[in-house]
Amino acid sequence: MQGAATPFFNGFTNNLGAGDDTTHPVGLPFPFAFQGVQHNAIVVSSNGFIWLDPVGQGSGCCGGSAAGLLSGQPRIAGHWTDLFTSPGGVFADLDPATGDFCITWNNVGEFGASGGSNTFQIALKASGIFELRYQGLTLISHTSLTGFSAGLGAQDPGPTDISAITQVDTGPAGTPLDLHNVAGSLPRFGQTVNLEVTGLSANGSVCFLALCFVEAAPPIDMTFVGAPNCLAYLAFLSQPVASLIALTGGQSTAPFSYGVPNNAALAGTMLFNQGLGQDPTANALGFKFSNAVKLTIGL
Repeated sequence: MQGAATPFFNGFTNNLGAGDDTTHPVGLPFPFAFQGVQHNAIVVSSNGFIWLDPVGQGSGCCGGSAAGLLSGQPRIAGHWTDLFTSPGGVFADLDPATGDFCITWNNVGEFGASGGSNTFQIALKASGIFELRYQGLTLISHTSLTGFSAGLGAQDPGPTDISAITQVDTGPAGTPLDLHNVAGSLPRFGQTVNLEVTGLSANGSVCFLALCFVEAAPPIDMTFVGAPNCLAYLAFLSQPVASLIALTGGQSTAPFSYGVPNNAALAGTMLFNQGLGQDPTANALGFKFSNAVKLTIGL
């Protein structure tokens, strides 16, 4: 938006060849940290958003929905609606001046509507910041959604009148746990996955990494075991769960590693990971829960 973001990058040249309801895998020139997860590739949808996932879940036809934003894979939506790339195009380029990686929808039309065009941009920064930049939008017969979500069953906070906000409550005090893969570590055959949990309490001495092949959708509210405001993203109530343990000795970071079998039959298998760090002052259970990291084996 004018005055709120870096100037619009107009040097785009890498046309992805997008059409109607198409998706396009794109490698990133740097790891992009989003909600505690390092992403090395995205999938660009012709319909105005990007998946922060190397596979993606389709083009999102034919318009944005809050339910889809919350339940799918992590996503950033600049103008999620039913777009048709003629007469313009969708581009993905590194801005050499700023180092931003820019995905640009340039002069794209609205499907089934004559007249009007849409030009906007999602700019990813190596710091983990992203910007939504707009030059002009025209919406005639569809609705549109703009926003971002870590997905995987994220909770809907409900409607908010932004103009009426005087303060923001981000939840209970304390440092949240952050689980993320170490830069460059991918779940490929015959290799080692390296993850770490950060934000651990100095009062704790142990941290667990729980692993499960099935996601809990929706997440499980852990109030019933004495951990209010904590969510379990692994389906531990109905599925087998494995765990690794790290003795932290009051350190703020706990590293975890495990090997991926060199077995092509596992290609595409999803593995969900979540950290639990000891903190006797956090709640009655004495543990805090991290975000979840989904790994797709072989990618």
